[in-house]
Amino acid sequence: MNFLWISLSTLAVMISGTLIMLLIRRSDRQKKVGPVPSSGTLQDAAKNLDHRIMLKLSHHFDSNFINIYRPFWQIANEGIAVKFTMHNTPHLVYYTLDGEWKHTLRSYNGEVLPNAISKLVRNKFELYAISCTEEIVFSDSEVKTYILHMHKGNKYKEVFIENNEMIVMNEKEL
Repeated sequence: MNFLWISLSTLAVMISGTLIMLLIRRSDRQKKVGPVPSSGTLQDAAKNLDHRIMLKLSHHFDSNFINIYRPFWQIANEGIAVKFTMHNTPHLVYYTLDGEWKHTLRSYNGEVLPNAISKLVRNKFELYAISCTEEIVFSDSEVKTYILHMHKGNKYKEVFIENNEMIVMNEKEL
């Protein structure tokens, strides 16, 4: 009887040890994966942030993006992202974990480019249709960067444009 009890206790310790190891691995994996679940408000997303960082984020966001309805805040290991729509355009604003603004990404349907850049693209990719334009504004530069999603028949390209220089980042046949 004592042998059976010892065997069952040993088995219970082994199972609980295995469960603890699985939980540790899972939490490590979740830390590396990225976003921390939150309900989307700045207060919920910033529970683990210093009060000064929260004020800094709030000040920058409120002074640059006025009357935004229900922005979705999310904290990831590498920074803070805010998703929202302004003037029917999806926006994604990125901050460091210290509250410094890094960049803003706007996604437009179709071609939304300044004339000079549009001419540059049309000269090189004459028959391609632009299905999506992503405009990126970085905190350390006044120059806007663009990523174009283009297609012609079953050909697809992603083109990166900065300082009037174009680089094809991705190309494939659909």
